[in-house]
Amino acid sequence: MKKTFKIEFVNSHLVIDNNGEKLLVDTGSPVSFLGKEYPTAKTLIGHDVEKLSTLANFKFDGLLGMDVMGEYRVVFDYRNGEITFLSAEEDGLTGAAYPLGDVCGT
Repeated sequence: MKKTFKIEFVNSHLVIDNNGEKLLVDTGSPVSFLGKEYPTAKTLIGHDVEKLSTLANFKFDGLLGMDVMGEYRVVFDYRNGEITFLSAEEDGLTGAAYPLGDVCGT
């Protein structure tokens, strides 16, 4: 499975455009708020997506954290404004690898 999305920076935050749905990419978050393809959390440190949107000073529809990103090989292509998710078995990538790990124990 290979899936590529357009990305942009909004208020210094990386955001995926998923067919008009704005998802904040947060490699520091152990949980995601997606609600469509994954059973995900409803709050992070007591805040829901509306409160987190207010704190970030822009409206987003969901948060993509390490619980979901950790299931894939993720390619951040800032030059072309894209992020690609690949299954663990897929290969053929070029560039430098930087492993992302879970530090919160979830």
